[in-house]
Amino acid sequence: MRKQIPQFDIVRRFSLALLLCGGLLPIAACSDSNSSNGPDYSNPRPVIGVFSQDTSTITGSSTIDPEVKAQLSAYKYVIPASYVKWIGQAGGRVLPILLNQPPAYYDEVFRQTNGLLFPGGNQGIDPSDIYTEEGEQLWNLAKRANDNGDYYPVWGTCLGFEELSILETGDAEVISLNVVATNLPLPLQLTPGAAQSRLFSSFPAGLLDALQTEAIAFNSHDHGLLVREYETNSELHAFFNMLSYNEAPEGQVFVSTMEARNYPFYGTQWHPEKNNFEWSQNADYSNLNHSPNAVLASQATAGFFLSEARKSEHIFPESERDRLIYSAPLVYSGKNDWIYEQVYLFCRVQDDSC
Repeated sequence: MRKQIPQFDIVRRFSLALLLCGGLLPIAACSDSNSSNGPDYSNPRPVIGVFSQDTSTITGSSTIDPEVKAQLSAYKYVIPASYVKWIGQAGGRVLPILLNQPPAYYDEVFRQTNGLLFPGGNQGIDPSDIYTEEGEQLWNLAKRANDNGDYYPVWGTCLGFEELSILETGDAEVISLNVVATNLPLPLQLTPGAAQSRLFSSFPAGLLDALQTEAIAFNSHDHGLLVREYETNSELHAFFNMLSYNEAPEGQVFVSTMEARNYPFYGTQWHPEKNNFEWSQNADYSNLNHSPNAVLASQATAGFFLSEARKSEHIFPESERDRLIYSAPLVYSGKNDWIYEQVYLFCRVQDDSC
């Protein structure tokens, strides 16, 4: 393990690198922009497509304020604002991806975005669920594009991480339904060679050490991909490289970070967006780590993903900026310390046009 760099020194070095690069990008990418892992700055206005989820998947929470529930229930779909801010802190914009749309809609989303994010949540991800069917269309478009030299990255967080496993195998059984790790920040257990992965090699050395020694990676899940499933499933093992693993309180050892071997696809079972943008103190979120290194972890993951998105040559038409997420209603949902500080809402229930 590398020599531990004092936390203050990590922050100082990282901040200096940001100033030198003129933006929030991984330090490794800034120092060697001509390397195979470094970003291509040809696209300075990246747009990420972020999947919405059915609002009903979160309004059933026992801790949601009744007034907030009524406000959210008037809309069909929702995206927690923390995912939008996670992308925004690295210089990206967001195009919301609505559910229950015709196939041509998802084709257009793909053409107009530079990457795809499957966020965490409670949406059903069985292959028969509409969410996975729609996700599969974009997943296949992304794979086909990359096969043809059209660079297009994909990121999955928590539920989205699990979704990536199901999309590649077509089998919901690869995800164990009993991997409970809630309100639990953990240090990552890196696999041999993980430090040389595309994702982690972009991090400053001190931050990578901190991720292994400090409880930074916040877990909030009941399901997960067990390491033994990953190791014995030939499809998963051939497609993804496991970068880290962790142990749940009941002893299940699960994959916590992975990247595709031959595609710019990445997944974390943990939540890098929450460290910087969620502040609830209820029983599900009270252990969120907001330390300087936890903040840097959120910034570094977002910076890496957006550096990948900048390699995409897809162009969002600026004449259609009203379709971006910033025109959608943004509401304060953290009343009485609920789990999300803010959420974006889409499609009023009585609106049959979307």
